[in-house]
Amino acid sequence: MTPTKLTQNVNYDTINEVVLEEAINDIVKILKIGNDTDEMKLFDKNHIFNINDILQFVKKDKLVTFIALHKIIVTKEIFIDKHKRKCILFYRNGNYILLPLEKQKQIFTINELRQKPIKRTKKINISSDTILEYLNPTVKPTFKLKSKKTNINANNTNANNTNTASKTKKVTINTVLVKDNYEKNKVDAIELIAEIKKYDSNEELNKLINLYIGKTIDYESQFIEYFNKLKHYWIDYLEPSKKKKLCEYLILKKEKYKQELVDDELDVFNNCYNIIKYENVYYKNKMYTGNTSAIWGYKLGNQKKKIDYYKLINENGNMFLKYIDTKNTSDEILTEINEIVKSTNKKVDESLLSNNIVGYVDLKMPQNKMM
Repeated sequence: MTPTKLTQNVNYDTINEVVLEEAINDIVKILKIGNDTDEMKLFDKNHIFNINDILQFVKKDKLVTFIALHKIIVTKEIFIDKHKRKCILFYRNGNYILLPLEKQKQIFTINELRQKPIKRTKKINISSDTILEYLNPTVKPTFKLKSKKTNINANNTNANNTNTASKTKKVTINTVLVKDNYEKNKVDAIELIAEIKKYDSNEELNKLINLYIGKTIDYESQFIEYFNKLKHYWIDYLEPSKKKKLCEYLILKKEKYKQELVDDELDVFNNCYNIIKYENVYYKNKMYTGNTSAIWGYKLGNQKKKIDYYKLINENGNMFLKYIDTKNTSDEILTEINEIVKSTNKKVDESLLSNNIVGYVDLKMPQNKMM
């Protein structure tokens, strides 16, 4: 399709920055509010356009239109689509696409852009005690009870007045309100344990060897033997969000719900370095006399390349895992975290002692052989 002849061109002999800026702003304005001939705005018709669609709608100079589109994309100019959503324009594979802001970090199809968004409301079950899961565990709600106005017999010598005014008293509920994600994480954690077990198998390891290494390894059997000693190495490749679900499920099942970890669960629990026991807090610290096999909590690396700590809290008989904000926590917990860092450094130093250099390997060419 060839674009229609433009009704307005720019005189390149006399153009300057001011004129060009005004021409660009005119194009942006037309795209936002429409032109003089079409009943609908361009962005009310669709979400995907080619350059000819835009040129026919704005009816401006082609080069200036290109410059205007470039500015719109670079500055992320906001437009409103036919569903009243705020959108930006971006360019992909020869097309200009009008993308809602809420879908910028999502995978989507063109049909999803065209469909009218549905407002979904989530019903909250407030029967029984389920609503308590949404409340902060440290908050103790206070309710006011108002006693009724009563008349007292005048002959009662213990009464000072015939009528007693209404009195207000405070009753504090000492229930600790706890929210944990045990049931929510259970299904995902079981699937993750199955995934870890799968990638621990020699069958999967052989696939990796054949795919990436092929015949360049002379000591393939020793290579496999070495990896077999790395129990559950696949845990290291799990995303932090998946590790979080796995750690919380295993810790709460064992400590809060007092259920026995079975088979693969126990194996993963014992080999997951993210889970912190008190022996990892006070490593070889003779001053500590507590139970070193007890669970302290767990740790996770975050996107800022720092470590987040989650401590197992036992408050009034209720257990829950709490995120520790190191900038706003008690001195006791802060001391424990410092001890965790010291213990980790001790273990690293000890492991380095046995890692003496015994040689090196190199790929010999053109023989394509490891030496």
